[in-house]
Amino acid sequence: MAGSLLATAITAPGTPASGKGSIYVDSTSKNIAVKDDAGTVKHGVQTRVATANNWIRAIDDAGATTISQPAFTDISGIATSSQVVHSVTFVVDGSGSVLTTGTKAYTKIPYGGTLQGWTLIGSPSGSITIDIFRAADAAGLPVISIIGGSGTKPALASAVENSSTSFTSWTSTTLTAKDNMAISLSGITTTTYCALTLYFQ
Repeated sequence: MAGSLLATAITAPGTPASGKGSIYVDSTSKNIAVKDDAGTVKHGVQTRVATANNWIRAIDDAGATTISQPAFTDISGIATSSQVVHSVTFVVDGSGSVLTTGTKAYTKIPYGGTLQGWTLIGSPSGSITIDIFRAADAAGLPVISIIGGSGTKPALASAVENSSTSFTSWTSTTLTAKDNMAISLSGITTTTYCALTLYFQ
């Protein structure tokens, strides 16, 4: 059928016979409605402009929706480790003296994941390059770099901060829960304090 159907808006008609339904345009809601053989009026859902981060909580008889932003109490379950961004920070403090080269800040990480980025701060403004060592749980202190010889290491060059989400030529970007980790310092000038944070998920 081409074209349209034109209907005059009316109030709800009487209850139809068993097994039948009355279709009409409701004069109050201006919406298409059906009155079933039990006398119940039913409507289609009315269009509304989408609102970011909201969900539909109710649809009334006129087809209008009620929306709101969900609260934490509306959501059940617990985020898994893979859904949370974790971090580990390696701090080396020279207590006012220029930092020395070598392996520092041994630690064990409780969670695993894939590296997402790193941030490095140092004080005062100076230069430093950091390698990252990793060993599996119970494999002893870490001595093998996850960056490798051709990887771009976290570094400061006459600066106090740097960050990146790139892991160009790194040997590995995967960390495993309970890994033993450490950092190795080189190329130090002036820096008396540094903190490297790795982010992984």
